[in-house]
Amino acid sequence: MSIDKNGSKIDKKSSHNKRGNSLRYGNIKDFFKQVKSLSQKKYRLLYQSFAVEGSKNVLEVQQSSLEVKALIATPDFLEKHHLKDFKIYSVDTKTLTRLSNIKTNNSAIAVVGIPNLEKKVIDLQNDKEGLLKTVTSIGKNSSKIDKIELYSKEDHKLKNKSCVYLALDRISDPSNFGAILRIADWFDVDKIFCSKDTVDIYNPKVVQSSMGSFTRVSVEYLDLKEFFENTSISIYGTGLHGESIYSTKFSKHCIIVFGNESSGISKDLLPYFDIITIPKYGKAESLNVAAAAAVVCSFFMAN
Repeated sequence: MSIDKNGSKIDKKSSHNKRGNSLRYGNIKDFFKQVKSLSQKKYRLLYQSFAVEGSKNVLEVQQSSLEVKALIATPDFLEKHHLKDFKIYSVDTKTLTRLSNIKTNNSAIAVVGIPNLEKKVIDLQNDKEGLLKTVTSIGKNSSKIDKIELYSKEDHKLKNKSCVYLALDRISDPSNFGAILRIADWFDVDKIFCSKDTVDIYNPKVVQSSMGSFTRVSVEYLDLKEFFENTSISIYGTGLHGESIYSTKFSKHCIIVFGNESSGISKDLLPYFDIITIPKYGKAESLNVAAAAAVVCSFFMAN
């Protein structure tokens, strides 16, 4: 490990960004400016990188299959965890907090590469059995194509394990999305399908509020209407008015849809499923979408 002219420690190992514009690791001032810019989606796309902040999330991502390009951390954090195999910048807490989206970050920021997933055309029109194959993901096998299959209803009868997928339509609050990732992780939900206008999973608030779950739950952004049109798996939509979840006989394998925080599920998606609801006993106007996801997932798993 060496010391740069500004007093920051840098190891001598090189980590090159092969996609998008290069991060300027050798110029500390420019590199730190780039790290700060990763709070904006356009720069995440430009540098094909995102920031992971805080001790728990950094340690989680370091153990995942995601590529850690660089680590900016306090001396205490580095001494305690002995991380290596990527560029390391040792800085004081004040500098770290200035670069962070967290009010007080006294541990670390990891700069992580967005997985270079080769998008493949999904021929849903000819998918007569209701299968969805070669879906890209950002989960445990983030560097590869994650092949999942949504079997036809008949095929599901041959399987023993109940399986639920979540679909998010225009979820806009990063904290809600992060919480839903944690809930999916808790209930062993393998996949979340998101409308293309749902908040970016690499948004720093999503990453932070997921508390590491973003490394374990696969997420796919797609056209939900086209998807629903061409799969035979059972779909349930959630809303304020519908059949109670407690009287709903869920299919063993299904997709449960959660809509936008203020306007609910898009009208053009409603023809593809019936609405289920969590019965209201008190006077609250509505439930937070993440709270609703937790209740529905819990009831599905229990039954």
